[in-house]
Amino acid sequence: MASIPENVRILWPSSASTPSGWTTDTAFDAIMPYSANSGSGTGGADNHNHSGNSHSHPGGSHSHSTGTLAATANPNTGSGNVVYYWHVANSASWFRQGTHTHPSSNVGSTTNSGSSGGNSNYGSGSSLPPYYTFRIIKSDGSGDGFPANSVVLWGTASNPTTEEGWAQHGGSVGKFVRGASNGGSTDGGGSHAHSSSGNHTHGGGGGSHTHAAGTSSTSPTGPGNSPAGGPPGCCENSERNIDCSYHTHSIAATGSGTATGTANAANGGTSGGTTINDPPYMYMWGVTNSSDSWLEGGIGFISGESLPTDWVLCNGSNGTHNMNGGKYIKLSASGGAVSGTGSTSSHNHSGPGGHGHPGGGSHTHPLGSTSSGNESQNSTTSQGTTSPCNPAWPGDGGYPLNFDLCHIHPLSGSTTSAAGTGSYGSGSQGIAQASSVYPAYKTVTWIMAPEEPAAGGGNVGMFGANF
Repeated sequence: MASIPENVRILWPSSASTPSGWTTDTAFDAIMPYSANSGSGTGGADNHNHSGNSHSHPGGSHSHSTGTLAATANPNTGSGNVVYYWHVANSASWFRQGTHTHPSSNVGSTTNSGSSGGNSNYGSGSSLPPYYTFRIIKSDGSGDGFPANSVVLWGTASNPTTEEGWAQHGGSVGKFVRGASNGGSTDGGGSHAHSSSGNHTHGGGGGSHTHAAGTSSTSPTGPGNSPAGGPPGCCENSERNIDCSYHTHSIAATGSGTATGTANAANGGTSGGTTINDPPYMYMWGVTNSSDSWLEGGIGFISGESLPTDWVLCNGSNGTHNMNGGKYIKLSASGGAVSGTGSTSSHNHSGPGGHGHPGGGSHTHPLGSTSSGNESQNSTTSQGTTSPCNPAWPGDGGYPLNFDLCHIHPLSGSTTSAAGTGSYGSGSQGIAQASSVYPAYKTVTWIMAPEEPAAGGGNVGMFGANF
């Protein structure tokens, strides 16, 4: 029997020893054959990535603390107890608010501007479609035909069961051809997802914004002038019993502040899952023999070497299919599919769930130097009112008491207030489509065997019935 020419490669579908007259081409381990007109090169990758879409987040709500509200001051005198005079029977009587302080508080909460756009890319996922592993074996030119149990491609519509000793290779049906150190296993094609490849940040520290007035504590604390046994800050009156009144004061940030820095780092999450689509391919039969034999029309390949004598390129001429143009091989389940092509090498994933970011940089707002408010002081016989902070002298005979006692508190400590921008709200990052997801490959040139050369040497210059 004639030998297969040197450098022709075929498929070995098991872990059994490489047959005599053939060597293992380890350059195809973990590589898929990929058709080209000539030459030998590599490309593709067994894993792929997706980029993330730019997105933004709503700003975080935050407030600012203030210093302590120091001892009360009379708006009429500037300091000391707040004194209010009233008149009974042509005599001046008085009462006063005891000197007191309020603890620190906050200016009102506000939501700063959102973060500017940002994205993180996604980590790798498999690019491998469903495949069957073959050891790629290369002829040294000394063997007898195609060795028993080898696999070659077959490009006619009919399964070559009429070719003596040849039949479809069952285990690889519907799978892509992939080289390996040992043949006979299947893998690839499963669903996969992508995790964010790292933390990402956003620009925009929050923009210019203001805060509403905050409110001080409702519990004034000493020291103060008060009736015997009364708590600090109560009222006293030389003639009437005046109620103690706990009260609040407003504290305002008097100007806008611009948050600085970035939204702190956060992870983008994990994409939804999807199944790898097929790269560009051509369907062919995978056929195997039960003993050493020749197969006119059997298809093997070379990778950078010269075309053997009498073998022909599978380029659409000489009765061949055009297997050039960048195609992987997918082994057909039926004759009707042979030479059919397909490609869905792009795919997408659903985006991950929403995520937030911790706040960005700290910033300040100026505060008013004092904070004022009306303290309601009520007598036990309250009727009528007077204007707050502007004591009026009623006529002879007096009036029962019911009025607001107005006073102010200077802010102790800084007149600016610093705070972070608060956490940014939830935002969703999309995932961009991955295109041209090609598994790792080595380029090959598919070639077809002629009629078996005549005994005694030499290949014939004509083709048999399959051509």
